[in-house]
Amino acid sequence: AVDTVDLVPSDGIVVRAVAAAADGRTVAVDLDIAAEAALGERRVIARSGGTAIPSATTDGNRFYLAGELPRIDSISPIQLNPGQTADLTIRGVRFSATSEVRIERPDGSDGGVEIELPIEIAPDRIQARVQVASDAPAGLRRVRVVTAAGASSDVLTPANTLTVVTDELTEIPLVATRALSVFKPGPAGTPIETAAYGPILGVARGAVVSDVQPRLLETGRVTRLQVTGRGLDAVTEVTIAPAVGLAISAPVIAEDRIEVDVAVAADAELGIRAFEVAGPDGVLPTARADLAAIAVVAPVPMLEGVDPEYLLPGAPARQVTLVGRNFQQATAVRVLPQNDLVIGAFVVSGDGSRITLPISAGAAATLGPRTVVVETPAGATSSEPAVGNRLYIGDPQARSVNALVGPILGVQRAASPPVAAIPAIAQAPLLGVNRPFQTIVQTDRLGFAQPIGVARGPILFGVEPAIVVPGFEGDLILPGAEVLAGTTIAFEDGVGISIIRPAQVEQDAEGRRFVRVGIAVDPAAPAQSHRIRAENPPSQLDVAVEIPFADAQSGRLSVAGEQPIIQSISPVLALSGQQVVLRIRGLNLATATAVRLVPETGIAVGSAPTVSADGSELSVALDIDPLAEPGARLVQVVGPGGVSSEVADASNTLTIVRP
Repeated sequence: AVDTVDLVPSDGIVVRAVAAAADGRTVAVDLDIAAEAALGERRVIARSGGTAIPSATTDGNRFYLAGELPRIDSISPIQLNPGQTADLTIRGVRFSATSEVRIERPDGSDGGVEIELPIEIAPDRIQARVQVASDAPAGLRRVRVVTAAGASSDVLTPANTLTVVTDELTEIPLVATRALSVFKPGPAGTPIETAAYGPILGVARGAVVSDVQPRLLETGRVTRLQVTGRGLDAVTEVTIAPAVGLAISAPVIAEDRIEVDVAVAADAELGIRAFEVAGPDGVLPTARADLAAIAVVAPVPMLEGVDPEYLLPGAPARQVTLVGRNFQQATAVRVLPQNDLVIGAFVVSGDGSRITLPISAGAAATLGPRTVVVETPAGATSSEPAVGNRLYIGDPQARSVNALVGPILGVQRAASPPVAAIPAIAQAPLLGVNRPFQTIVQTDRLGFAQPIGVARGPILFGVEPAIVVPGFEGDLILPGAEVLAGTTIAFEDGVGISIIRPAQVEQDAEGRRFVRVGIAVDPAAPAQSHRIRAENPPSQLDVAVEIPFADAQSGRLSVAGEQPIIQSISPVLALSGQQVVLRIRGLNLATATAVRLVPETGIAVGSAPTVSADGSELSVALDIDPLAEPGARLVQVVGPGGVSSEVADASNTLTIVRP
């Protein structure tokens, strides 16, 4: 029998009592829900004696915590003709979780008015394109908004009534005038409560700052700020706090604006700083709260090279290095298009000149060039294909090279005796040459070459497998060159890892050397990465010398955590051509390395998911191609512990629709 019930997430909800029915078919649960509890989907875990009882369906153990019912305050237009297409605006409250908009007859039957997807949804407004059927009969139509909490009122009122009329409609332009009251003779009707809407109005007394441009200060540059507003002629000072790394000139005052030059040191600390304009009576108020802050950012990033330039389809992930400038605040790395690519978490060098990240291409990846883009708060590198931002999918050795056509080449053998020239006239038919006119444009470009590393003595190229699970017992293979017999292997901070068979140096069929070592991983080993330390034997060298790896990342062994689980995503609907931030909630997300969509054609996924401190939520940027095919996409989270569920349900499905 069920004795306990847990909710995930449980924030804002307390389970008070659990009572199982005598027949074992139902369980009654009393909940205490806080007024500020977050709305959204919750998962129910029923336990008997501490053991979780599985759900018969993927969504059978989920419920939605919803707020109050939506309310419609007005619609516009209120009349349409048969065959007409128009933009319908619905105003009201509690529209954020809208899942459907209905236009129906008073009896609930189809009203002959079709709503075209997508619809634009805001908390207090819905914008939709509607098409009235050419044979739609005249009469009233009821407009209703449906959310997770339920549907808006089904009672016909002036606020939710659309009328289909056969009379020709005349558009009356808006007239700006004073308030006007209209009285219509007739019997008194029933009062109707409704809300009045108007633009946000701010009232300021005295001097005020209405705008500041630009809002970003780049390090290593002098930026001229322009402050506009009213009553600025008495301004005495412009300050930015903290001012460390900044040099601010005296303000130059005009009638309605102030100009001030701000020099930002190259090593100035990045981030948000307070911005104030002061006068004789103190700090001037701002028309918006965000005008009281200004950001110091790194300069716009510049991508100058990609190494290596080639990825083999179906091969293991390779460490790719991006060379350039101003990468310090990089937020994402994208490869366009990203079809059949898996991009891992990236690491930025201290001077911001390099980004290193693992990238792999699926076996079915389309061969050819891709464009790499680096994004920062200050902007993104160019998405236009150019020298320095190309990554090729394919085998560089199989790359075809076009034949070079040159003039006829004569070869003179030095040993041949000289031949006396015989003057003569050669006769031949007329020869026509068609030489098309070409405009030669000279373009200055930077030339790049791949960096070459030279190793002297023993070296290791990596470890296979690079990721193991708790409880793993087996051999690790470390391929290398000039590795000596007696080489030792150890793990720095190797908590939970034991060496059960000492390292042995062996050779493969082609004579290449590698190190084999047996290890056992404790079932309770924490999920983390361990540095591998390999040393030459002291008996063959004067002292034990550490053997380097070809690159730092290849010399690490990772212990995987638990498989990631997706509980919900937001949004669940996105438009072709849109850029959105996908938020994923679930379990075991702290070690996530990538997010992928299936199918992923037409969608570029950001390479650096942002994970919350408790590992329950991650965010990733999506760039949806305008030509992306509409339909459902399965969202999966990839981590050392595996990949989230391959079964699509309401918690892990993103639907793409066309505008």
